[in-house]
Amino acid sequence: MILKPFLTEYQLDKPLVFFLKRDLECLVRKLLARFVKCSVLSVSTGVVGMLKMDVADPNNHVSSEKVDIGHAAEQVLKAAKVSSKDVFAFRMECKQFLVSTTKKILEKSPLTYHLVRNLSSLDPRHMASKPDDCLAGFRKVLDALMQLVDWFDKHTLGLDEFYLELLKGDSSYMHLWKVIRLLLILSHGQATVERGFSVNRQVSVENLKDILYVSQRIVCDAVSQAGGILNVAITKELRKYVAAPHNRYRAYLEDTKKQVMEQTKASKRSHIEEEIESIKTKEEEAGSNNR
Repeated sequence: MILKPFLTEYQLDKPLVFFLKRDLECLVRKLLARFVKCSVLSVSTGVVGMLKMDVADPNNHVSSEKVDIGHAAEQVLKAAKVSSKDVFAFRMECKQFLVSTTKKILEKSPLTYHLVRNLSSLDPRHMASKPDDCLAGFRKVLDALMQLVDWFDKHTLGLDEFYLELLKGDSSYMHLWKVIRLLLILSHGQATVERGFSVNRQVSVENLKDILYVSQRIVCDAVSQAGGILNVAITKELRKYVAAPHNRYRAYLEDTKKQVMEQTKASKRSHIEEEIESIKTKEEEAGSNNR
């Protein structure tokens, strides 16, 4: 239940990369609190301190009987008629699972990137609570954010909508808005695609090429702009385009094959020309030496 809410929320299409630092740090600390000593956690302050922690070091772990396996598991374990040895083995397996999961999250975590950590300065909650930690370029919007932060809710309002409402119509923020728009393009992941890999089984797509990711994004944006799939206008041009898709796919494969062959020929031609040029240079050097 610790991972599921995070996975579900970060499969949305809203700009969420600005909340990633805060939410991911909270997630990891919840996992660490289940098997790491409080004294170790209190010393490892901040994201950098958390990333430097040696999760696999047994000296940092609580004893097996203090590993937090969850209330339901504790009740089942108490009711089960098993030996102390089996209980110990079960708790150790639970701890090992927590260690492996947390270690993998930290290894693959985007928190290791300075960009991700710094983008949290565009989180209105962070800007209101710790304005001195935010980037200097966004200090002009702090006063307005302090007034608006009370009604900001990331679950109901997209960050793009929030900043558009905040900055539109004010020419003094024109250049700032251009920067924010570029940053809002940054994605926390292929949310629409990744929904098929996790708890939401609405989409199941694997091994897509770049052009297919782009195409899928164009389709999703068009459907969203139309107000839903039922509101998409089925025009004559659209019907004509989707006719005979297999033939168009085969034509695409043929074009791709031709491009590969042309690139191969060009590469060979370039290699031969380089060899010829090298031979000519050697002959000229040999002739000059003989003279």
